[in-house]
Amino acid sequence: MEENVLSNDTLQQTNESEEPVELTELFVQKKKTVTFGDIILFQAILCVIAAILFTALNIFNNELACEIYEFYSEKSSAAGNIEETFEMLHNMLKAVPIS
Repeated sequence: MEENVLSNDTLQQTNESEEPVELTELFVQKKKTVTFGDIILFQAILCVIAAILFTALNIFNNELACEIYEFYSEKSSAAGNIEETFEMLHNMLKAVPIS
């Protein structure tokens, strides 16, 4: 029985003598570079999320989805400033009553 206690004490001493490696130190050494493939993948993920959200909106609030689609169709076919498009979209979403 004492042999087990001694071996456990010895094991604890060896574990305490080793310095712990923090997770932040492991990740600081690795530097992530952004590639063109990463950008394309991120854009694809955003498109899929937008499509899912629009489909869910179409299921639950068909009128609002129709207005957004008409607004998007109108703005994508007309040449204009992108800031104006986002401002109009923001104003439209603020004007829609939440019920």
